Amino acid sequence: MKDDEELAFPCTDARGFVSTGMTLRDWFAGQAIMGLCACPSLSIPMEADWREFLSDQAFKVADAMMEARRKCT
Repeated sequence: MKDDEELAFPCTDARGFVSTGMTLRDWFAGQAIMGLCACPSLSIPMEADWREFLSDQAFKVADAMMEARRKCT
């Protein structure tokens, strides 16, 4: 499994079935977008679609977190 496919909350039931859920990268992006949305001083370019802008920024943060994680292991 590649790093960007690592599961955020994997769990195995009694039969050995692994629930895939979301990836760790998606979890990081979700956490980042909440922080971005809560930042009153965030400047979104006028020509940008705010949803696309926030999504792009959140995944940039998530990718940076994944890279930092790789360096620590």
